[in-house]
Amino acid sequence: MNTTTQVSNRTLFFEATIGRSAAAASGGAAAIVLAILGLAGIYPMFMLAVATLAIGVTFLFKGAAAVADFAKALKHTRTGNLQEIEFGGGMSAEILAGGAGIVLGILTLLSVVPLALSACALLVFGGGLLMSSGVTHRLNQVKIATSSADDTAQRIAEEATAAANGAQVLTAIGAVVFGILSLVGLAPVTLTLIGLLSIGAVTTLTGSAIGAKMVHMFNA
Repeated sequence: MNTTTQVSNRTLFFEATIGRSAAAASGGAAAIVLAILGLAGIYPMFMLAVATLAIGVTFLFKGAAAVADFAKALKHTRTGNLQEIEFGGGMSAEILAGGAGIVLGILTLLSVVPLALSACALLVFGGGLLMSSGVTHRLNQVKIATSSADDTAQRIAEEATAAANGAQVLTAIGAVVFGILSLVGLAPVTLTLIGLLSIGAVTTLTGSAIGAKMVHMFNA
């Protein structure tokens, strides 16, 4: 019975990781296309607003999925109150960033001080990405540790998640810098589109990379 339960839990971990990775990659890819079209001069303000919405929805979905992953992770690890607070804070930051991004994207579509709001959205996304990076990394570590893969496959997966986490942190810092420069009036449309493009790119790449490594690890 215990063996059956462990296999079932591992399968749920696997499905949750793949689903979240696919959703992140899809939302990030949409933001990349929209940002590139905006940079090419095709309705830049419209593309800016829709790209903001796309990333906001992606963040909201990722945060909600992380909450489900967190509940599963607690069944496999012994956590104290402090660690639970750390997990919850990071996930809440991603959900709030997604919700705020959606609101700011809608207001930008309605032409309510669009340049300032889009720059603020970039700051929110950068902050949310930075605060959630540690939680995402730890949750992936739990999934790896509770898998049935051999040591080599687990090490490969750990390296992939570590690299993805590092890229996420650097992109978050860059997005915050671009947001600040946009707020002070330095090529706000261009810099905000570049910031959204970078967030979309890292979301797509990290989601695809982690998903691929997890598939390989669970099939090992």
